[in-house]
Amino acid sequence: MAHLVDKLAVVTGATGGVGSKICEELVKNGLRVAGLGRRQHKLDALTAKLGDKFLAIKCDLSQEDEILSAFQLIDEKCRGVHTMINCAGVLFSNAILESKTEDLRNTLDINVLAPAICTREAVKSMRKYNIKGHIINMNSAAGHNAEVIKAPVGLYCASKYAVTGMTASLKNELFNTGIKITSISPTGIATDMIRRAGVPDNLIPHIAILYPQDVADAVIYALRQPDHVLVSIQHYNVSHATLDPITRELALVRCTRVQVHQQLATTRTNQLDKKKATRRNFEAIDPASFAPVDIRRIQHLICILYFSRLLGTVSTYTRNKSNLAITELMITSPEKEVILPSQAKTR
Repeated sequence: MAHLVDKLAVVTGATGGVGSKICEELVKNGLRVAGLGRRQHKLDALTAKLGDKFLAIKCDLSQEDEILSAFQLIDEKCRGVHTMINCAGVLFSNAILESKTEDLRNTLDINVLAPAICTREAVKSMRKYNIKGHIINMNSAAGHNAEVIKAPVGLYCASKYAVTGMTASLKNELFNTGIKITSISPTGIATDMIRRAGVPDNLIPHIAILYPQDVADAVIYALRQPDHVLVSIQHYNVSHATLDPITRELALVRCTRVQVHQQLATTRTNQLDKKKATRRNFEAIDPASFAPVDIRRIQHLICILYFSRLLGTVSTYTRNKSNLAITELMITSPEKEVILPSQAKTR
């Protein structure tokens, strides 16, 4: 990521399990990081570990004045935000109908209002310094399929649906500004947040299929993409019972993610069409590049390509450890106007 070396990334929730791992990976890849968090001892530990590449800022994201003060400090010390990663989040293990009003407000303050305020302030900074930046919202699979989640986390689901809608709206608001926005939607992650929600340690291996490193890897992957690639990353539970029939059918089509990305990285415009994006074409790939096919475990890689004249969407399904990662890439020609999916339908 040479184009990001010494660029500034702001990470909220830096003292959490996922946020701290993201900070570490960003610094490892050459970025400077301003980490916002509430726990001073965790910030001190990150500072000791990451050195002068890390700016620790104690901040309660439920308080707007503290957020504004943090961004003022960032502007004074670092000048210009290149990447904004909204990673902070809270989860209360209570049904909506049984929740305390205080918990309701806290969930919305941290999971919805804070990302909106931080994004607003980050975009102000990007525009002030003429930066073609990147906003990354840490969403959740709970923000897409609440109806299948039986745990009493209804308000958390609602807050993440709000993030889904906010990200979609920001895509329109940031259209043609040069500022990208990415949504990353993991399932359960083995962090203290799950434990604080009341999940026993002995159940975590059966529920949390991701680890902080998996999510940090997704962030780095999104940041590495060329400017004309827009990314939405989702991680879903892949137990056979949770896969719908369409997903199981898609599992019959195979292609390695590396080969797809190499193809996309070497072409500035779409060179593939529907005729080429066939099952036979993908199955011509050397079988040695796959893990043994096992539909029940989804141990192989699959890819479906959809293309229009100026816009292509790639959905890549890949089994990573015990999760199924779904990556949607919108590939556009940088020399031509970007057509949003909603616009493409009307043209």
